[in-house]
Amino acid sequence: MDERIDGTLLDPRLDVERWERVVGSIMEAAAPELERLAVERTPVMVLADWTRPVFAFAASLVALASTALLAVGGVGGGELSDTPVVAEAIVPEALAAWLVADLPPTVEELVTLVEGGAQ
Repeated sequence: MDERIDGTLLDPRLDVERWERVVGSIMEAAAPELERLAVERTPVMVLADWTRPVFAFAASLVALASTALLAVGGVGGGELSDTPVVAEAIVPEALAAWLVADLPPTVEELVTLVEGGAQ
């Protein structure tokens, strides 16, 4: 088993024309891929490639959450809770009362509210 493989047929110096044809055909077949790789990719282009998968993932999360809410019976089952919400933390009580009662505040009430006297 001391036979060695003869690699002289692979030597490009033996048949230069054939070698150039092989190289030319390989380059011709690879040209579209080489052009695609030659385009410089900016970070914006890379992020743009991720938009479709991210939106698909977000849509699937919305579908799962909606299904879970429908299965449980919705948020709070239609009952109002006594826990404070973000609007109560942002909107002062006096302003909320005016909005609920649909009454315009007086000038004195506005001044008191702006000065921080009524919460």
